[in-house]
Amino acid sequence: MRDVEGAGCFRYMHANGASMFLIVVHLHIFRGLYHASYSSPRELCRLSRSFNLPINDCDSFYRIRTTLGSDELFGGATVITS
Repeated sequence: MRDVEGAGCFRYMHANGASMFLIVVHLHIFRGLYHASYSSPRELCRLSRSFNLPINDCDSFYRIRTTLGSDELFGGATVITS
């Protein structure tokens, strides 16, 4: 970050943008549940969201874990959860 001017700003903007993306995805899914998207003509939409949410969460958790620089399987998980 010290070699490139503005890299720190870009790093923090990217981290906050990624967090905001996850918040928006979760709000979108809960909004669909609130508006009864599980009822008759929209079951396929609900199933696709139910499939995409765990994949999105696992992907973001994996990216956080690898960003922390641990190559072991649960090393990053220990840092995140403690």
